[in-house]
Amino acid sequence: MSIVTGSAAAGSRLDISRPAVTAALRHLDLAQLVKKQRNGVYQLNTMLAGHLSPADCTAAIAGMDPDERLNATDFVERHHEAVRMYQEPAKPGDDCAVSHR
Repeated sequence: MSIVTGSAAAGSRLDISRPAVTAALRHLDLAQLVKKQRNGVYQLNTMLAGHLSPADCTAAIAGMDPDERLNATDFVERHHEAVRMYQEPAKPGDDCAVSHR
């Protein structure tokens, strides 16, 4: 089962601004709890999504890239690195230097 929502719909349901939703989704994306599908549309990590049966859950997780699993041995380290890279200001002259703030 795949759960996909847009940031505008989530903001409307939660009665919060779209920029607040976008910021929260970015943090969830860094933690691999959601995955950005396209601009403004996110999918819930398969390990968190509801499944119709334990067999469906097992099959969905077996089909995942091991790096996207929340129980990967290096999950926490990769998350901290992703957050650090996101928060690190771009330096002039860096290839593809983009400020994330």
